[in-house]
Amino acid sequence: MGSIQKIYVRSTRDDLGRYPTWPIGQRVQLGQVGHYQGRSTNFVWETNLSRLGLQVPELGPESLSEDEMYLSQDSVSYEFSAEAGEKLAKVNFDFKKRSSIVSQGYQMGQRRLDLVELKQQLVRGIQEGRLNWRYHWVIVTEVWLAKGFTTLISGSKASSSELSARAEAPGASFNIADIGLGVKLTAARSMAYRNVAVEDTQPYFQIHRLWRNHELEVYGGKRWLF
Repeated sequence: MGSIQKIYVRSTRDDLGRYPTWPIGQRVQLGQVGHYQGRSTNFVWETNLSRLGLQVPELGPESLSEDEMYLSQDSVSYEFSAEAGEKLAKVNFDFKKRSSIVSQGYQMGQRRLDLVELKQQLVRGIQEGRLNWRYHWVIVTEVWLAKGFTTLISGSKASSSELSARAEAPGASFNIADIGLGVKLTAARSMAYRNVAVEDTQPYFQIHRLWRNHELEVYGGKRWLF
């Protein structure tokens, strides 16, 4: 797998506590079951809860009120600007380190499984001998949805990107994934990856793992993934 994938998956997971979908635009489904290849940061999906005879209720969808922006810690600075009378607003990102990330979703929401019911059904199925569960498996338990999503990854410690959008409200700031504003990349230097205002995506998902002691826990951390 490429180095950009490893950087993006590991950094996002460690900083936000969730996994990003890769390639951006790929879709996953609640209840997918498989295993995670930590060295390549790749998921191999083998089955799903329904095929295993489990029907776990879904909670949501829930709207996420804030349009969060993720920036790699202590390595990215940015500035919005718009001159009086201009119809365009701009934002400039300056990267101080290689492999630094900026990402933002527009109108995000979340769907998730009922974890209490999921654990009960897993444990009951195993104890009754109806479920041949493999303890290295992980389960997709949460999916984030977004009407738009933007990701920038720097290629050097002197990378930069400029995005522009229609200025439809007072002030210069805007959501860099807002598909209704015509957000575009207008300048870039030494960038490793950029994907601007991708429509209708599932930018993140969460996984849980059932351990042999039948504890169901969020899966993800340096102590067992590297």
